Amino acid sequence: MTPSPSLHHTFNRLFPQWAELRQIARETRTELYVVGGSVRDALLCRPLADLDMVCQAREMEYWENQIARLSGGHFFTLGKERLITRRLVSGNFSFDLTPLEGDNLAADLQRRDFTINAIALGLHDDSFHDPHHGRQALEQRQLLCVSPTSLSSDPLRILRAVRFVLTLDLQLPPETTRLMVDARSGLTDIAGERIGNELSMILAHPHAAAGIRRLADTRALDTLFPPLLSLRGLTQNEYHHADAFEHTLQMMESLDDLCANPPETIASPDQEQAIILRLAALFHDAGKALTKTVDPQTKKVHFYGHEQISAHLAGTALRPLGLGKQTIARVLRLIEHHLAPLLLSLGRPKAKAFRKLVFTLEDDLPLLVLMALADNLATRGKNFSQRQGKIEACVRELLNVYRQERKSFLKPLINGKDLLALGMEPGPQMGVIIRAVHQRQINGECSSRAEALAWVRELLPPSTSTENQPAAKSPDLP
Repeated sequence: MTPSPSLHHTFNRLFPQWAELRQIARETRTELYVVGGSVRDALLCRPLADLDMVCQAREMEYWENQIARLSGGHFFTLGKERLITRRLVSGNFSFDLTPLEGDNLAADLQRRDFTINAIALGLHDDSFHDPHHGRQALEQRQLLCVSPTSLSSDPLRILRAVRFVLTLDLQLPPETTRLMVDARSGLTDIAGERIGNELSMILAHPHAAAGIRRLADTRALDTLFPPLLSLRGLTQNEYHHADAFEHTLQMMESLDDLCANPPETIASPDQEQAIILRLAALFHDAGKALTKTVDPQTKKVHFYGHEQISAHLAGTALRPLGLGKQTIARVLRLIEHHLAPLLLSLGRPKAKAFRKLVFTLEDDLPLLVLMALADNLATRGKNFSQRQGKIEACVRELLNVYRQERKSFLKPLINGKDLLALGMEPGPQMGVIIRAVHQRQINGECSSRAEALAWVRELLPPSTSTENQPAAKSPDLP
């Protein structure tokens, strides 16, 4: 089949030496193909950032040398996959060169995941290969598997399927959904880092909630994160209109809306923040099944302490995914405090409580606000409107404290050098005093370095001097 001339024009715009590369391939009759996502995205007229290419294994070195000469770059080995991939970065795009998997191109395409990715363009003979009708699937917006074993041979492709549905605006036909359900048990054998990478790409998408619902519908989410299975069918109290699992999915849908159109005082989360926020939402109620109680007299349902249990379950589930300690710590902190805005809105909170929460969350405070708003939007039970109004008023005050006061009290007023200058001995008690001063900042009891030092001097023995005297023993704090 002859390719559309526009394909060559697209690749030539990405790599100005494209015509010369084609000429070398034609003259030497040495197999070289553009494959997979590069051809797919070119057919969809999507921006290209890389060229995925394959050749015979025995000719890898030859094509590495030719492409490196034309581009002025050099190749390096990428990842630890079964088939070696060599990458060359040139300007704003890259070449990925991989040996053909199997005896020939047909065998290679047969091993690919979806028909839209089983398309190839030959540079050596100007041939277009689409044995599984991937172009037709693109035109019909259908995500079809190349074979019945496409997903079971690599269950990570279940997550890739969801990502393609989101990013390419495709539909999942029943046959693909069935294969996803059948292959989901194999997800337990996939390396955590691979799962974490694919999951992050799903969660970074503006419509991530639709992707998570796809994973839920195929029960792949249950396999990935067993604690969430306990939320299915878990009835809640009169403030909720849905079970705990559906509430979680609806909260994520509300988050998508809030991230796209946040309150005017909050910026839309960047990609990293969006991933952290959605992970926190996914696990925010994971501990409810373990903490559910029913008052024997009033018959009211409670979930006391579920936020701490949820954070623990989230940490256990997320640590194997290679997301990074700092990322996970931020997720867990959001989960642990996700009820704080609601609780603050129910009474007459003191300024100290607002300051403490801002100090605890720091620059993730706006994420907590979005989380609290989305959580309540997904309840729709008793007193919903009244509760929403109170939460909105509360978060406005929280954001006001965050914007106007955080710089003045988040940075500690004193440090270890100040305490040494006052004559204290080095040791753990210095940390105790610095933390005590910081807590006074949060409480609004001191706002300047001078006030902090004056307070510390009152704690020190009278004989302590700041000059020319031996260091005093550390005082005992009350």
